[in-house]
Amino acid sequence: MCSFSSKSIKYGKRYFEWSDAFLKPTGLKMEIIPLVNPFTIKKGDKLPVLVLKDGEAFENASFETSDYEELELKTNKYGIANIPVKNSGLQIIAAVYYADEISDNNVNKITIQSSISFEVK
Repeated sequence: MCSFSSKSIKYGKRYFEWSDAFLKPTGLKMEIIPLVNPFTIKKGDKLPVLVLKDGEAFENASFETSDYEELELKTNKYGIANIPVKNSGLQIIAAVYYADEISDNNVNKITIQSSISFEVK
């Protein structure tokens, strides 16, 4: 009998106002950092973000957003991507990483997701 199990780890940051301190990593296993103040973004703009995994730029991270379930967009070799903002209102942008799990014998796959959320006026 073959069994499949997976584990998900999710990190989230919600911005209510901007501080330049948010440009610095917080030390999460995986994190998404806006490279500009997201409150300056308007509907139709793109938000540049940096994705770090274990403190290093993470190439080929996938994305999901509140506007697009799954984007055909990946981070470049510097961990940067420009995320389109389709609508006004609450924006949720999540970087996603899928891998085989090797540290837990009870799990075959792992998903790590890191998100940011903010309002677009």
